[in-house]
Amino acid sequence: MAGRVQTERPVGLRPHVEAEFARAHVSIDFAGFSGETLHGVLIEPLDKISARLLTPESVSIRILIPDTRAPMALPCLAETRIDDPGVRQWAERISRRHTDAIAEAVREFGFYPVIEHTVTIDGKPTSIYDPMGKDTILFHRAISDGETSDTAQYVEQARAWFEPMWSTIAYDYTP
Repeated sequence: MAGRVQTERPVGLRPHVEAEFARAHVSIDFAGFSGETLHGVLIEPLDKISARLLTPESVSIRILIPDTRAPMALPCLAETRIDDPGVRQWAERISRRHTDAIAEAVREFGFYPVIEHTVTIDGKPTSIYDPMGKDTILFHRAISDGETSDTAQYVEQARAWFEPMWSTIAYDYTP
């Protein structure tokens, strides 16, 4: 019987993203469900840019998220485990909220504190808090661990997967 073995210690994403922002030319390739996690971890480095504590010359962020216009396995209705247009619309709103916020923040280099505010949902005013996924635990992988390490090989495979996804089925989104 096979079991799961933890091969890497889980670490927060935030320190690695912040380290990237210490470079002259920041380049981040992100693949995820909605951009929520990336949005959360970008707040601190972008605030530091606004305060002139970090001064990169350029920032490039590429984001791959699912196309919610097409049927998806997840998210789905829990009861039936079947794709549902309403669930996809919900996922689309989350994705747009976070990708729009990232685009706006990078364009202006500044986030504002998360606050409770009222939005219109289904024609009704609704009070919400914007979630940020800020403290999500992820697994750190870096080329700097050595060319022959499992970690370096993982990073190379992730890049090999990301590039064709980006250049073939991804499409431009302009907020």
